[in-house]
Amino acid sequence: APPDPDHPPEPGDAPVIPHMPEWPELSAAFHEPVIGVAEALASGRSLILIGAPGTGKSVALAMIAARAASGDPAFDGVERAPFYLHAGDLIFTEHDVSLDPFLSAIAHRASTLTATDLRSYVEFKLRNGNALILLDGLDEIPRGQLEETANWLASLLDEHPGNRVIAAGSLNGFGLFS
Repeated sequence: APPDPDHPPEPGDAPVIPHMPEWPELSAAFHEPVIGVAEALASGRSLILIGAPGTGKSVALAMIAARAASGDPAFDGVERAPFYLHAGDLIFTEHDVSLDPFLSAIAHRASTLTATDLRSYVEFKLRNGNALILLDGLDEIPRGQLEETANWLASLLDEHPGNRVIAAGSLNGFGLFS
């Protein structure tokens, strides 16, 4: 729906579209404020990187992970532990506790030594609001799984407020994550 000039959003409630020189029509289509990538990272808000396949979304997530892991204060002033996972690695079952799909998705990338303490470390970071969840591949999963992923992520963030998500996907279906 187009913005209502009689009822403007409260500060911080409006979606923000980063300036993307290679895709200027994105911000024009949404009539939303445009900011640079550095400003978007410093905002402390959860973000979704939107682009066509091959535009560097996964590379951007890797750069963000490296900067967060090195304690770069340019983000939002919070030292966060980055957790990279691919949406295709999330496996949901009927009786999942919200943390189980997250742990299983990152566990297969962890070394044997790290894997033994992974659950307690992840729980500690999530409980203290110091996790940076980097969710890649939203454009590589079926729409039904995309909706399930969005619902799971909303539940995880409700249970563990203060954490931040930076996700990557295409223009299709990203509205589920707003």
